Amino acid sequence: MDETFDSMTYAVKTPCNTLFITACYKDGKLNRTFLDLSNNNSCQRCLLQTISRLVSLCLQYGIPKSKLTDEMINMRCNTAQTILPKGTYMSCPHAFGMLLKKIKWEMEEE
Repeated sequence: MDETFDSMTYAVKTPCNTLFITACYKDGKLNRTFLDLSNNNSCQRCLLQTISRLVSLCLQYGIPKSKLTDEMINMRCNTAQTILPKGTYMSCPHAFGMLLKKIKWEMEEE
């Protein structure tokens, strides 16, 4: 049986390029995430997709939001050692963690 999700996709700037973060809601609660990077580095994209799947599993098994986001927001990549344009996150995990802190974990009732 096919599953249907409500979702929102966000595009954020990171030192690696634009990171696309999709938050999927099932029964009104954040249930899955998907990450994609706008470059051709297949290894980097694979790692981000793995992180996204692990976060999705944590969401499905009730791991507290703060446990996930606190670990991610402290991550920096080597590119972040240079001066970054305003509005650029320090790394892909930093962007993902900050966005997870900001987005709604439950959809509002309509």
